[in-house]
Amino acid sequence: MGKWSRSEPPPSGPDTRRHLVPTRGVLFFQDAGAGWTKWPLNDLMNSTTPPAGDVSELKNDSNPREEEEEEEREEEEEEREEEEEEREEEEEEREEEEEREEEEEEREEEEEEREEEAFTGPHCSEMIKNQREEKRTTPRWLFVS
Repeated sequence: MGKWSRSEPPPSGPDTRRHLVPTRGVLFFQDAGAGWTKWPLNDLMNSTTPPAGDVSELKNDSNPREEEEEEEREEEEEEREEEEEEREEEEEEREEEEEREEEEEEREEEEEEREEEAFTGPHCSEMIKNQREEKRTTPRWLFVS
């Protein structure tokens, strides 16, 4: 794209976006494929009707560097927020997993205590007591459910 002065509109090209280019009290407006139109600012400011074309799609290209930098800053901020949310979610998952493990350990201890109480009474035979003792001393990974 070639350079152009602020007193003249940029050359027309394949870009069919709508532009507003402020230059010394005059706006150059490019309508899609229609070329450049010159409007005095005073006429636009005092006018009650919008200029021809879809004004909602007008874009001010006065400083594209600032816009790019602003977009980059916004993207970086969004990335930081997403990373922070991910960290918080991971931390919550770890806490939940730790709580589950603690609850499971407590249940296992309570179950072992109940089993000990059930098998220590005088009504149990010596064989059952031996089986319980063998199960307690054998590593858990040997038992497959």
